[in-house]
Amino acid sequence: MGGAGIDSTDFRAFFEKAPALHLVLDPHLFIVAVSDSYLRAIKVQREDIVGQHVFDVFPDDPKHLTGLRNLRSSLERAVRHRVPDSMDVQRFDIRSPGGEVEERYWSAVNTPILDENGEVKFVLHCVEDVTGFVNLKAADQEHERLARAQRVGLSRPGRDDARETHAQAPGIIDEQLDGGAVDDVRDTSAARFPGSRTRVARREQQAQHDRRSET
Repeated sequence: MGGAGIDSTDFRAFFEKAPALHLVLDPHLFIVAVSDSYLRAIKVQREDIVGQHVFDVFPDDPKHLTGLRNLRSSLERAVRHRVPDSMDVQRFDIRSPGGEVEERYWSAVNTPILDENGEVKFVLHCVEDVTGFVNLKAADQEHERLARAQRVGLSRPGRDDARETHAQAPGIIDEQLDGGAVDDVRDTSAARFPGSRTRVARREQQAQHDRRSET
């Protein structure tokens, strides 16, 4: 059963209205066609980019040099090897018509379209805005970092209190000795606070000497 074909005008309309973010390049990386969704995502007009070289539309920017180099390498690999080339997530900010810069992250696949002879006729640059996912992941990591810092912070006072008690031990023992509690402190202080045994012995000897002097 035969079917009605689709002419180039209809196909262009279909392509431009497709919900995906698509950019079509020729083998020399000049822009041939672009979807409306792509234009809305990067906030430009069709007449401003069709016919332009892709890297004239996206010129080198010191903030995005790595992302642009990665894009160039991926497109060149797709043309050279004639197979789709997937890119890692790249940051490329968008400038609104009002001049405001919006931080954006993108995932992209560059797919060569071959003619009947197996030569590259077009390259389909398909991107997805993954900014929401990246921000969510970053928020989760920050939440985990703060939670970990809080756990560490809560665990430190106990250790600090123990160190402070240990440092104050001789003074505590002295107060107990001055109150006459020699027998109660002698054994426990030596076990809990190394080095206090000598202090206790000296104080006990002094107390015995004082008692003998009184008699």
